[in-house]
Amino acid sequence: MEQERPLIVGAATTAAACYLLLKAWKSLATVPVCVERKGRLTVFQWFFSPPSRLVHVTTLLSRVKDAEFHEIDLSKGEQLQWWFLRVNPKHQIPACVLEGGEFMAESRDLARHIFDKYNRDPSMDHWYPKDPVQRKMVDEWMDWSKPLHLCVESQVALRMATTLGMPWRENFGIVTVLVGSGLVDPPGGKDSLLPSRLKEHLDEADKILGKRSIESVADLNLGDLTTLQEVCMVFECFEGTTNEIIPASSTTSSLWKEYPHLANLYEVFRRDVPEFTRVHAPFLAFCERYRKVRGLKETPLTIARGVLTTITSFLPYAVWNVVLSKVYPFGPLSHKRQGVDAKKYN
Repeated sequence: MEQERPLIVGAATTAAACYLLLKAWKSLATVPVCVERKGRLTVFQWFFSPPSRLVHVTTLLSRVKDAEFHEIDLSKGEQLQWWFLRVNPKHQIPACVLEGGEFMAESRDLARHIFDKYNRDPSMDHWYPKDPVQRKMVDEWMDWSKPLHLCVESQVALRMATTLGMPWRENFGIVTVLVGSGLVDPPGGKDSLLPSRLKEHLDEADKILGKRSIESVADLNLGDLTTLQEVCMVFECFEGTTNEIIPASSTTSSLWKEYPHLANLYEVFRRDVPEFTRVHAPFLAFCERYRKVRGLKETPLTIARGVLTTITSFLPYAVWNVVLSKVYPFGPLSHKRQGVDAKKYN
């Protein structure tokens, strides 16, 4: 038995090395055709990401012909694939390859550009008005949610990432990647990410909406869509449970009932905007899964599974693809980045 042990260890080591090499070669050899192709809008997204859902819904509302949508699963580290780092070096989604072959990121700029370029239906102009004054108001409402987004990332996304039974938790290395520079050094300082600040943002959003009459789809705009996607991250993930981030009152476990104007906005979207309902469905299923696995305890099996998943899934992306992105002699290197009129949206 003692003589066989080195052979077993050697065989296991060789098998692991072969697996990593195979994973690396697969990444090296596989470059999605859509990265190099021109003449079609390609959106890289993840259904769990509020900014991704904003761009996805906007693309559907704009009736973009032949648009392609590709899932980049952050829980597997797919945003670290070498070719995707060419699309967005910040390894964040959403990101797009525009019709001219240019790369573009930043969800709000993408939503504005896509709707402004592709919408040809005057009845849809309420989403992003052509009138300069009204458009400016929508722009301000869209940009208002930026600090809210950072709060949501710090309080909800990372909490889910460390919950047993969720994909992230079985990939120990990915949590550090999910923490973007905005969380490490937020514009408003560390205090801007506190739960109390998140509640302030939600209170303000409900107050802003209370000044408007929102009864049908004609009353909606891209600013409403931007804010609602962030709010849903907080409310839907903890619907019907004890919310340790922002506790609901003792009479209800639903934060929607605590914020009536946000709840009304959500109801109008679900009732009158089928594009929203379609994009939102996978996210709601994910939230339901999260609510079911909350409270699971750590065991040696979950630890071992996390280590194995990290070795087989995260490390090939984190090591091989970063190296390949620097030395690979061809691929999506010649594209312009943000080649549209991004400045006019700033």
